Formats: sequence, structure tokens, C-alpha cells
Amino acid sequence: MAGKPITFNVRFPKPYPPYADQVRADAIVKEEFKLTMPGALMIVQGGVVTETPFAFGTLRRSILPDPPYERGGSIIGEVKTSSPYAMAVEKGSRPHWAPIGPLLLWAKRKTGSERAAYVAQRAIAKRGTKGWHMFERGFAKTKDKIGQLFGQANARIIQKLRKG
Repeated sequence: MAGKPITFNVRFPKPYPPYADQVRADAIVKEEFKLTMPGALMIVQGGVVTETPFAFGTLRRSILPDPPYERGGSIIGEVKTSSPYAMAVEKGSRPHWAPIGPLLLWAKRKTGSERAAYVAQRAIAKRGTKGWHMFERGFAKTKDKIGQLFGQANARIIQKLRKG
């Protein structure tokens, strides 16, 4: 995405319990979070996709999670898009003369009339577009589910640490 993707990094709250071996605990935390992160990313992806406007589904299909990676002791996950117009949809745009081709396709699909495309083009030239905030809203909508998922991972971590 031509801006920042949704990124979240997750850390186990330190210090570890006093009975835990630090090296072993780090390995357990990384293992659990690496197993949990792909599911969390799919939840976020689903939330963003359902918040994304569509005419043909091109933007929706471009929203994908990247494989989780490790940086500075954190497991990091990102959901993003390669669509060149995603940032304009997410944040909105300043007034500009929008190309008529995509607007014609959109107008025929939505209204059955080409006239709507020219009306929309003039409106965009005059006022720009409002942001849809699909990434922001999609993440907000799924935040609790992600918290539950990592809460379950934390419980499994504590269980494994207790087993010694």
C-alpha cells in the first residue's frame, strides 16, 4: 500500500514468571506467536475486506496478509494491498480530474447509466473524495477477536512454562 499497512506486533508481558527459564521461555513465546499470528492476520484481512467498497472486487482481492516476521524480539504481522488507488480510497483524495474509464464501468454497474460517471467525475474534480477508512475500521472491528486469540496463546505459554 502506498502508505502504512496495518501492522501489529505482539509481545508477551515480561518479566516472565520467576519459575521460567528465560531462554526456553523466549523460544516458547516465539513458537506460540508464530503459530497464532497467521490466524490473526486472516481475521484482520476479513475485517478489512468486508469494510472495503467494491464494484468489481479488484481492491478487495488485493488486500492480503504478508507472512509474519520477527524483528527486535517481536513477531510482526501486516495486512496490506498493492493496489495503486487503495490510499485514495482509505484516506480520500483532493479534488482532481478522475479518469472517465473506471467511472464509466462503475456507473454502468451501479446505476446502469453512463451519465452518473460524468456527474461523479465533476464532483470529484470539485470536491475530491472522502476516505472510506476500510483498514482503520476493519482493524477496529476485529481487535477484540485478535485479543482473544493472543490471550489464548498467552494461556498456552503459561501452561508450557509451568510444565518446566
